Amino acid sequence: MKPYSSIVILLIFQVVFTTAQDLKNDLGNEYHCHKVHAFMPTQHRNSIADDDRIDLYHYDIDWYIDPNFYAIEGIIKPSFTITKDNVSEIKLDLTTKLKVNSVVHNGLSIAFRHENGFDLFISLPRAYDAGEKLTLTIDYEGAPNSGGLGSFTKGMHAGVPVIWNVSPPFGSQDWWPCKNGLTDKIDSIDIRISCPDKYKAATNGILVSESTKDGVYSCHWKHNYPIVSYLVGVAVTNFDRYTDTLELKSGKKLPVVNYIYPESVVNSKAGTKELLKTLAFYDSLFVDYPYSNEKYGHAQFGFGGGMEHQTMSFVTNFSFGLLAHELAHQWFGDLVTCGDWEDAWLNEGSATYLEGLAQERFKGISFTTWKINKRNNILSSPSGSVKVPTTTSAGRVFDGRLTYDKGAYLQHMLRWVIGDQPFFNGMRSYLQERQYGFATTPDFVRHMETASGRDLDEFFIDWYEGQGFPEYTILWQQVGNKLYIKVDQKSSHTSVPFYEMPLPLRLTDTDGDKTSIRLDNDFNGQIFEIDFQKEITKLEFDPTYWLLAKSTVKKETFSPVQDGTIDDVTFSPNPANDYLDVNNAINNVFIIYDAQGRKVSSGMIEEKPINISLLTAGVYSICIDNQPCKSFVKQ
Repeated sequence: MKPYSSIVILLIFQVVFTTAQDLKNDLGNEYHCHKVHAFMPTQHRNSIADDDRIDLYHYDIDWYIDPNFYAIEGIIKPSFTITKDNVSEIKLDLTTKLKVNSVVHNGLSIAFRHENGFDLFISLPRAYDAGEKLTLTIDYEGAPNSGGLGSFTKGMHAGVPVIWNVSPPFGSQDWWPCKNGLTDKIDSIDIRISCPDKYKAATNGILVSESTKDGVYSCHWKHNYPIVSYLVGVAVTNFDRYTDTLELKSGKKLPVVNYIYPESVVNSKAGTKELLKTLAFYDSLFVDYPYSNEKYGHAQFGFGGGMEHQTMSFVTNFSFGLLAHELAHQWFGDLVTCGDWEDAWLNEGSATYLEGLAQERFKGISFTTWKINKRNNILSSPSGSVKVPTTTSAGRVFDGRLTYDKGAYLQHMLRWVIGDQPFFNGMRSYLQERQYGFATTPDFVRHMETASGRDLDEFFIDWYEGQGFPEYTILWQQVGNKLYIKVDQKSSHTSVPFYEMPLPLRLTDTDGDKTSIRLDNDFNGQIFEIDFQKEITKLEFDPTYWLLAKSTVKKETFSPVQDGTIDDVTFSPNPANDYLDVNNAINNVFIIYDAQGRKVSSGMIEEKPINISLLTAGVYSICIDNQPCKSFVKQ
C-alpha cells in the first residue's frame, strides 16, 4: 500500500464523511430489492486474535454490490480443517453492524452468536477432531463499518459512483466474515460479484466467466494461490478495461489486466505500458512473479495512493513510482506477508525500496533525488523506530516517514553494510523459504546473516528497534603523505548511544581525481591514519547517500594522539613479521585496520603476542579500547 502520507489521514476522514452523507441521501431509494442498513461510525477493534482451531483452505464468495448504495449482501462459504480435538465452536471476525441472517451446514441451520463488536461465534453440529473438514454457508448483509484506512468505501468519479475496499490492517472484518489476523492464508478463493449491468467488478485472480441478465452483470473470478484476508479486494464502477501482455523470464505470457475509469484511460495506458519493464525487472531480480499462472492488474479507485490487492493492485493514478511500489508488493507483502503489524516495514519498507531500485534501473538521476527526498523526510525528526511500537493505530502502522521511508533506507544501508551480492542473495532466499506464508523481522535477519556470514544483531538493534540516527563531525588533515581522519558521533535519540557503521568517504586530489574509501567506525572519537601520496583538496562524507545521517566535515588541525590515550602502550617489533607484542594493555580489546580503514582483525590482548601472520604486507593501524590508533608496518 502506498498512501500519500501527508494527506492520507485527511482523506480518510473525508471519505468517512462522504460515505455517511451518501447513505443518508440513498436511504429513501429502492435498489434491486436489496435492503440497506443505516450506517453509523463505530468503534473499531485494532488487534485480532485468530481462531487457531481452524485452518482455512477455501472460500466461495458471492457478493451483490451496487455502487449507488453504501451496502453489501453476501453469501460466504468458508471451508476449513479442524486443527485441534473436541472442537464444537469456532470464531470468525465480522462487525456486528452487519446482519448475519443465517449460518448453514449441510442444509441445516446452526446456532451462532454475534457479539462484542466483531466476534461471530458459530456452534458446530457436533464436536470435531483435528484433521476433519467442513464447509459453512454464511448469509449476511448491511452497511459496513469504515474503520482503519477506510475498509469499505463509497466514492464518486466524474459523477459516477464507485465502491472499493482498503482493508489493512484490521478492516476486512468491517465488510466480510473472515479470519482478520496474520496467521492463516486461505489456500484458494472463488469470488462471484453481481451489480447493475452498467458497471463491472474487479477483484483477485483470473476472470472465469461473466454474463448479463435482467439488468444484472455477474462475474466469477478464481484465485488459486494462498491469500490473507486483507489482500482480498473488490472495486465496482463503470470501468473500461484493456490488457497489456508481458513475457516473463520463464517464457510464460502474463496478462496485465487494467480496470480504469473511462475518463482516465488515455493517461493510464502510458503508465501501465511503462510498468511492464519494471515487472520484467522484478521478475529477474528476485524469484519469478508469484502468480504467473493467473495475472497481474490494476483497478482504479479514489483512495489517496494505492493498495496491493493480490494480483490486482488498486491505484489512484498511473505514476511510475506508485505503480512500481504496488507491483513490488506482489513479492513483499503478498507472496511473503508480515507475520505481525509491528513488522509492517517488511511489506512497506521493502516495496518502497524496490520502487527506488526501479528508479535506479530506469530513471537514472532520479534515484539520487529519490534518496535525498527519503533522507530529508526521515531526518526531519530526531526520533521514531522502524519497529511499530503499538499496532492499535493504523496511522502508526503505516507511518510514511518510519514504516515506509526509514524501512526502505534500513534496507539500503544493509545493502551498503553487507554488499550487493549478499544482500540480493538474502532477499531471494527470504522470498523462497517464506513464499506464500508469513515472516517476521527475525526471519528476515536470519536470511541476511546466512547470506552475508555476518552477525547483524547490532545493526538491527540500532536501526529497527532503535530510534533516530547518527550525527557525524568529520575532521581531516593531511601531513605529508599521511591523511588523518577523526570521526566524532552523537545520536539524535538516547535509545541508540552509538551506531557502529562503515562510513563512505570520497577524496578529491589536486588533479581532480576522486578516490572512494570506506572506514569502519566502531567508537566515538576514532582516528584513522591513511597513506595518500597526492595532496587532497576536498573530503566528502557519504556523497552517494548510503547512510541515514547528518554530518559536518571540516579541514582542521588536531592531534592524532589525545591526552589519556595509549602513550604508555608499546608495540614491538615495528616493522613486524608474524607476531606483534603489545605491552601495558593486557585484557584490553584491540582492532586492526588496513590503510583503507577496513577492519581486518580484532580480539582481546593477552600475554602472548597478537598473531598477524595472515595480514598482507603494508601499513596498519591498531586501536585499543576506544583510543586513537597507532600505526605499525607488517613486512
